[in-house]
Amino acid sequence: MNNKMIDNENFLKDFFDFNNTKSEDKKYEKGLKLISDIDKVKSPNEKDELLFYSNVAELYYYMSRIESQKCKISDGFQYSIENIQNEKNKNFVEKILKYKKISFEFYQKALDDNIIRKSTEKMKEFNKLNGKQFTDSYIDEQVYILSNRNKEGQRILCQDVSNFYYLLNEDENFIFYGKKAVEYGSLNVISVFIKYYCDKLDFNNASIYYELMHNFDSKNYGINGQNIIIKLYSYVNYYNFLFKIGLYEDSLRIAKDAKKYFIHLDIDMNQYETLKFINNHIKKCEEQIIKSKDIKCSNDKLLKYFEKDIIDLMSDDNKIYILTSLNIYEYMKNTDITMDYSATLMPILKAIENIMFEILAKKYHTYISEILVKKEINKRDIKGFLNSDKEFIKEIDRLEYGKILSLIGRRSFNFDNDTSFIIPNRYFLEFCNNNIIKDSRNVIIKLYNELEKLKDKRNLVAHKNRVYEDSVKECYDILLDNIKFINYLYTTFKFVFDKT
Repeated sequence: MNNKMIDNENFLKDFFDFNNTKSEDKKYEKGLKLISDIDKVKSPNEKDELLFYSNVAELYYYMSRIESQKCKISDGFQYSIENIQNEKNKNFVEKILKYKKISFEFYQKALDDNIIRKSTEKMKEFNKLNGKQFTDSYIDEQVYILSNRNKEGQRILCQDVSNFYYLLNEDENFIFYGKKAVEYGSLNVISVFIKYYCDKLDFNNASIYYELMHNFDSKNYGINGQNIIIKLYSYVNYYNFLFKIGLYEDSLRIAKDAKKYFIHLDIDMNQYETLKFINNHIKKCEEQIIKSKDIKCSNDKLLKYFEKDIIDLMSDDNKIYILTSLNIYEYMKNTDITMDYSATLMPILKAIENIMFEILAKKYHTYISEILVKKEINKRDIKGFLNSDKEFIKEIDRLEYGKILSLIGRRSFNFDNDTSFIIPNRYFLEFCNNNIIKDSRNVIIKLYNELEKLKDKRNLVAHKNRVYEDSVKECYDILLDNIKFINYLYTTFKFVFDKT
């Protein structure tokens, strides 16, 4: 066996030859030779380090694609689910994944800021020693082009590996590589994540990836308009999910977003059938909303849980959300199939979110607006009301749980005895005192603790076991806790909702 070390410059030349070979069989042979030589390559000079890592990353990715085509696991782009899951192909699958993981590691090195900076400096030094054939700006430009190519390579690779693991039902690796792909702007993985979390009835994560998809550059149509198909598929998945869990208003809003996106596309394609499909869903949502308001808002069921004066404070939407949660619970209790009780919580948590929006984004926001006219406020105290440029937002259209918590207080830690405590936001405390809320400090502490617990409840994932009595009881206990909390909010902050 020849263990003679190989000069990295010769390796780079061999890779260039491999990269430019047209015949797939010859390319495969040369790729196998290069892989066998990797361990014999001398450590690259600092000026060659970036290029070396980039090329090795590309080598392993190309070889993984060729291998997957040879064993018919993919056509180079799309995977065959049947062939991936076939036990006979286990060794092929392991080899392909091994190549892809090695490619990932080398891309990580090639994208390391220190390596990019160091290689750039050494290239410039080498260039000066050899008569300055290139300008520094030319070298910077070439490094920039290579870095962008590596980012795109890493995006495609991570997207590829994530989808591979998704088909293998390996959630941990699917999410790990998927998140990396999302970092590099993979709409494909964002779309898969939406479906994944919708299938798990995980509202919080599904909504996060919906926002990423919705805000994805609409001008980037992708090859053959592929991104258009991905976006529309994602819209449909998400609005069907919202409809399924009884959030009809939200489902209607998302369907309208999809329609708006589609009709404003600057591209020549037949839109009639797709728009007809979306319009049918919009009509279905509108019918369900009318039906909900006509039928569900009878107060009989609500009177079992709330006093009449509290029901009178509720908006129709919040009544519907609370009743929807109770109805889903009743359905779930009588259904002997695999269920996820987090579906019971989603509508009622939406009601709590609406109540907090009324308190903070309307009443408290107005209070802060009036103070800002008279004096300056520490931005840390109103962080939830600031935009990305740290400017005060004049009109709030939504509030996430994280922002809600920051507006009412913050959790601090005592490291001496390993305990934590809530420090109320000074302005929210002042707001509560001015509105004659009894024992305001303790109200804020209770509010913060309850909302923090609710934030965790929003992240519940699906139960994989069948629903037995213990899990149904647990579900009902959580539902009752939420009803008690809604009672507490309406009672304590009655001045926000009182119509008299």
